[in-house]
Amino acid sequence: MDIRILHNEAMDLADRADLCKLRKETDESLRLYELAFEKERKIAIYARENRIGEPTESVLIRSAASLAYNAKLYREAEKMIAYALWEEPPFEIAEELRDLLEMVNFERHMQVKGVELQEGEIQLVISGKGVSNGIAKSEEVLSRINNFVKLTERTIERTAGKPFRKNGQISKELKPYCNSFLSALRPASLAFTIKFSKDKDTPIPGFNSLEHVIEDITTNIALIDDDNMEALKANIPDESYRSNFIALTKELAPDGEEVSLFGITSINNGVQKRTSLQKSRKSMIESIKKNIENDEPQSTRRNSELIEIKGMLTAADAIGQKVKIYTENKTIQLFVPDGLSDIVKSYWESEVTVRYRTKSGKKYLETIDGI
Repeated sequence: MDIRILHNEAMDLADRADLCKLRKETDESLRLYELAFEKERKIAIYARENRIGEPTESVLIRSAASLAYNAKLYREAEKMIAYALWEEPPFEIAEELRDLLEMVNFERHMQVKGVELQEGEIQLVISGKGVSNGIAKSEEVLSRINNFVKLTERTIERTAGKPFRKNGQISKELKPYCNSFLSALRPASLAFTIKFSKDKDTPIPGFNSLEHVIEDITTNIALIDDDNMEALKANIPDESYRSNFIALTKELAPDGEEVSLFGITSINNGVQKRTSLQKSRKSMIESIKKNIENDEPQSTRRNSELIEIKGMLTAADAIGQKVKIYTENKTIQLFVPDGLSDIVKSYWESEVTVRYRTKSGKKYLETIDGI
């Protein structure tokens, strides 16, 4: 068996599958990934059985496992990962295999087993080193639930044509359209269902149903995860609503330590749709920074340096939209743009890292993240 030739053939199939995936040709993409996996699996097993040596053996097995994952053959991916870890792969490859296993387990939890989602229902899943056997830190779960509910309310307000709400609660007019209820956790995973319901039989302003509200949210989350800000701007033209959506999505995103993956399972036209958010908060902040800078005129960027500080958020004025950050040396007052108002409230009396710019003599908050 000529391993190099067969491996190249498998990679050619994978490249074709990647191209189909970009073109949204899902069925053909999965078919090609599966063909690539079958070819790579044979090569990997041959390499291991004939002891051609490390790191080649583990690299080929890892490649086969990745192709199985891309083909959504999660059980086959799990088998290949176990096959590789049974021996003693090089440390870095072993870590990559464990990360891949985490992703495989995440997809398994994303599959709704024994639960039939209805219109207006979503299943949220978190996965990572800080999640085990249905247990995780409460703030990791509760904060994401609250932020997803905020996303839903803001999406309904936006499509109803309402100006961005700077403070207070959602209006009495729209509140009946977004009641939310939380189910019990799923056994042996950290998956839970949120059900949204409406008190009125009339259509939701801007939407046909709650199903379409959730579809709008998951589509825009996927755009952020893909770093496709141009498409996001087209979907959410209003800057305040767009900044708010990005900021709330950042709060849903993995921290890269306790939580490494966040996912949503929803129903769209009777078909299950799974949306995963793998971009970390850190990389998302960097993307936000980059896009802010790209949107500003070059003269403004030269005259307004982005400054990062760490301190305690000690005071907040919801009406005037101002916060104070206490550092070791001084207290800095920052003005909060409309889109960040929902986020700032959750960091009250917390240690935070903030980035701000000075414009017309005032300091304006641009990003905030907990320490």
